Amino acid sequence: MLAMEAAAKEAGVDVLALATLSAHPFSPQLTMSSEVSAFLDETLAAWDPQGKVTERLAAIGMPREKLTNSEAMILIAYAIDPASDSAILRFESIQNNLFKRAHLHNVGIDPDAPDTLEQMQKLSSMQEMAGTDSARHFVDDAKVLEGEHDSLIPILKMKPASPDEIVKELDQVSLASRSSIQASEVKQVVVLDWDDCLRDEKGLNYKLMHNALAITAREHASTLPELGDAVAVLHSKLNDAEPVDEEAPLLMKNQKDFSSYLMGRQSLYKRHIIEDFVRKMLPGISEHKAASINNAVYSNFVREYKMLVKPEVSKKNYSRDVPFPDIELSLLPGAKEILEKSRNANSRVILISNRGHGDLENEINHLGMMHYFDVVSGAEEVTLEKSHLPPSQMPEDLQKRLINSLNGSDEEALRATLSEAAIYAHPDSTTIERIDKKPDSTRLAESLERLSVQPNVPITSYGDQPSDIKQLKSVAEPKSRVLKGVIVNAQRDDVGREIDVDGVPTRVVSKITEL
Repeated sequence: MLAMEAAAKEAGVDVLALATLSAHPFSPQLTMSSEVSAFLDETLAAWDPQGKVTERLAAIGMPREKLTNSEAMILIAYAIDPASDSAILRFESIQNNLFKRAHLHNVGIDPDAPDTLEQMQKLSSMQEMAGTDSARHFVDDAKVLEGEHDSLIPILKMKPASPDEIVKELDQVSLASRSSIQASEVKQVVVLDWDDCLRDEKGLNYKLMHNALAITAREHASTLPELGDAVAVLHSKLNDAEPVDEEAPLLMKNQKDFSSYLMGRQSLYKRHIIEDFVRKMLPGISEHKAASINNAVYSNFVREYKMLVKPEVSKKNYSRDVPFPDIELSLLPGAKEILEKSRNANSRVILISNRGHGDLENEINHLGMMHYFDVVSGAEEVTLEKSHLPPSQMPEDLQKRLINSLNGSDEEALRATLSEAAIYAHPDSTTIERIDKKPDSTRLAESLERLSVQPNVPITSYGDQPSDIKQLKSVAEPKSRVLKGVIVNAQRDDVGREIDVDGVPTRVVSKITEL
């Protein structure tokens, strides 16, 4: 809905959060909710009976049946008559319900459960009892971004523009950002990966983990002094700038070596790196205490990440007593140049990432880069049952210590025991999975269909892994279609060569600036 966002800005409306509603967990849905769908149809029938706006949106790749809740609500906001109190109340009710459901989803509560209020109260009490800042802020931090609740209010108060005016705005923005997308013929498609192709994920994670360790050590200074000692050793090693032993934790490497090491080992995930630090720096602690520390550090890691895409006003009151206080999302060298090069009248640019769709949209909106892409597709996240796994049992020793602490008067001991027992509060009976991940080509095929790309249009896919190229396999027909791949990864042993990836000729380069 970039055109509508631009139109609102033309009218002097602050719409920073217009696109961010789509960043909540329900944005990946290919169909909007029945409630929003019915409201949209009723509104359009009264405002645009000839279907001019709907037709124009479909022409630029946004057919009505593929609009998200976010996009539909923005369109409704432009079409509602501010004199209609019933329509305004209905809009606000639906929007508040969307935010409420997103908040419940973010804290792990099924929005459709009959006892959501009781579950939320129980969760809030448990987080408060944990006694740490990260635990106390967990429920509030899981809300959608500040400003979203009133981001559409100025538009609701405006006299609705006519369908002809909106179509004109759509065309004007299209002309400005895509050099007349309506008139141009698609001659090539560029498919881009996000993490470690355009955006520096490894460098960001390095800083976030150091910050999360420092915060966790500070929060548990009295109950886990050994963690504070380990973090102090970590910081001293970093300041030495000396090469570290191969057996040292990965986080003791400098940022460049850390990133290089992980680029060649894609099976190492964020939790593995935290566990590596705890295992090597605190070898004498119990398995359960190690698990508690891992969870606490990871929670702070996630919280720090979420802070990156909040409005700046949210950061002013946030403590930055961390190793990397000025952390920001950043692009890799050459990323902006390849986007500028790809962004022309005859090309379409598709961003396909295995990152969760909500996080991906958050990042792109935060960086102000949505105008570079015709389609943005992150992986949809679903909750699956682990029916084959029994719930984890709290060890008998920990049960006894927890009972003694609850009956005692030592608050510090109680907090420490509660923190250690937290991992058993909710049995690990579910898992969050991302579906249609690359090399699965489902999302690429849907994107090509959405953009009405003809079968003979050549496609070039860029990424840091072979999976970014393998997604091209199912769109190889007809045989006349030209497919190319580019792998950007300095840690591969075939840098500088052209290789075959599932039949796709692929160039391997060490960095994107070589292109």
